[in-house]
Amino acid sequence: MAYLTIGGTDIPVAYRGTTTEWTEVGIRARAFDGTQRSSVRARKRAWAFTSALMPSTQATSIRNVLDNTPPLTMTGDVVANSTSLTVHVGGVRYASRLNVATSTGGKTEHVVVTFSAFEV
Repeated sequence: MAYLTIGGTDIPVAYRGTTTEWTEVGIRARAFDGTQRSSVRARKRAWAFTSALMPSTQATSIRNVLDNTPPLTMTGDVVANSTSLTVHVGGVRYASRLNVATSTGGKTEHVVVTFSAFEV
C-alpha cells in the first residue's frame, strides 16, 4: 500500500515530510466548581505534507489532482488503519525549484509540492 494516495494518485512524500494535528469540534472548559465541562462532538485530523523532489511534469499532474473539486478521498499508511477518508485539500504550492542535470547533458526542472489536507 502506498504511503499517501489522494484522488487515486500516489503522492511521493519526503522523509519526515508529514505533520499531523488533531483538532476538537466543540468546547472543553472548566465549570465554576472545577469540574470538566465538554461539548466536544468529534476529533478531526489535519495534515501538512511536503512531497519528495520530482520532475515538474509529475508535479503538475499531482497539483491538478489536488486542485480538483473537494472533497477528495485519501488513503494509504498515513491515515493509520482507516480505509479511506474524505478530505479538503488547500494551500497547494511549489515550495522550491531545482534544475537537475540529465545523462544527456541537458537539464530538467524538479520541484517540491507542499499542501495541507483537512478531514471532513
